[in-house]
Amino acid sequence: MVLEFFDKIEELISLLKQEEDNMRKAAHVVAQSIMSGGILQAFGSGHSASIAVEICGRAGGPIPSKQVRELSGGHPGRCSTSQGALTGVRALLFPVVLERRRL
Repeated sequence: MVLEFFDKIEELISLLKQEEDNMRKAAHVVAQSIMSGGILQAFGSGHSASIAVEICGRAGGPIPSKQVRELSGGHPGRCSTSQGALTGVRALLFPVVLERRRL
C-alpha cells in the first residue's frame, strides 16, 4: 500500500513536468496582469475553497488578491450550496477551464 502511494506521487510529478511550459505561460499571464494593476481572484467551492483561502488569506501577502466566495458564503451552520452542484454551473465553467488549459 505504501509503495502504491509513492507510485502515484511519481505519476503525478511526471504529469506536472509535462505541464511545465503551460504553467510558465499561466504564471506569465498572471504576473503581467498584476504588474498592470490587476488582482488575482481565486475561487473554490466546498473543500476546494481552502486553496482560495491559502492564496488570499495571508496578511501582507506578496500579491493583490481577492477570494470569490460561493453563494452560501461558506459560513458554518448555513446550507452549503456548492457552485459545482448548482444545475448548469459546472457545465458552464468546465469548458472554460478546458479552454484555458490550451494556453
